[in-house]
Amino acid sequence: MAKKQFQWVRDGADEVQEDLDTGRRSSSKSARKREADRLDALVRKLLELQPHHWGEIPLNPKLCAALTEGKRLQRKSGVRGGLRRHLLHIAGLLRDEEPEIVEQIAAAAEDRGGPGERELLLMELERWRSRLLQDRDRVIDELVAAHPEADRQRLRKLAMAAQREQREGLPPRAFRQLFAYLREVVGL
Repeated sequence: MAKKQFQWVRDGADEVQEDLDTGRRSSSKSARKREADRLDALVRKLLELQPHHWGEIPLNPKLCAALTEGKRLQRKSGVRGGLRRHLLHIAGLLRDEEPEIVEQIAAAAEDRGGPGERELLLMELERWRSRLLQDRDRVIDELVAAHPEADRQRLRKLAMAAQREQREGLPPRAFRQLFAYLREVVGL
């Protein structure tokens, strides 16, 4: 049995080594592991994005189809193993891409990481609802001033019912109805 030769690498030094016999470049196991972790994080970041953002990123059609399937598997319950294998498949597709393309994809995914316009509007509605439950009358005046089509009496009734639910520990029926009405007022 042949004796293996090991080459120790200093911290911060390049771990890619060139085999003198074959001229091939090989990397250490830890460098391959770091690369796999980086691709796994990139796949998860791509799946967090909305599908309409994928059109702005330089993805090949095969990778785009795999991401669409990944989104479908995320929504489905009971496919944890299948989802894990599919994420590995997407990482493999990314590994086949040129390094420059992968860097472009990573940069574009990083730029798109924040919440979209719809998510920001929903967060704003959530703030309106919590403010309504704390200081009902003053906030209703502000809300009606901002959105004249809002029904002041309905807002007051829903806010009072939601406050009562929270006080008495009841299921949040009016709490949800208040949010649905706020969405209706804003047109979302």
